[in-house]
Amino acid sequence: MYSGTADWDKIAEVVNAVRIPVIGNGDVFSGTDAAALAAKTGCAGIMAARGAQGNPFLFAEIRAALRGEDYVPPSGAFADMRKHIAWYTKGMYGSTELRRRVNNCGSTAELSELVRRFRDEVSD
Repeated sequence: MYSGTADWDKIAEVVNAVRIPVIGNGDVFSGTDAAALAAKTGCAGIMAARGAQGNPFLFAEIRAALRGEDYVPPSGAFADMRKHIAWYTKGMYGSTELRRRVNNCGSTAELSELVRRFRDEVSD
C-alpha cells in the first residue's frame, strides 16, 4: 500500500521552520535508518511505524544506534521470537517453509527479512 520513499528533506525543513520539537518518521527499518534520519533532519525524536511490524527488537536497536553503540539482540528473546512466528503462522500457506528458514536464521535482520517476504507473498 506504500510506495516511494519518505521525504526526509521536508522533515528537515519543518525542523528548521518551527520552534517546537519535531518527530521524524518514514522508512525507519533499522537502527542505522534511525540514526541517518536524525543526522539528516535534526529531528527531536524518531517514530518507527511499519518498520516495527514483525521486528520487536527494532526499538532497542534504534536506541543503541542513536547512542553510537552496537546492538546485540538477547539470545533468549531471539529464540522466543522464532517460536512466536511459528505459532502465528500455523496453518497459513507457505508457513512450513517459513518455519524451517526461521529456525535456521541467525540474526534479527535475517528474521525480519524472512517475515517481510512471507507477509508480501501471503498478501499477493
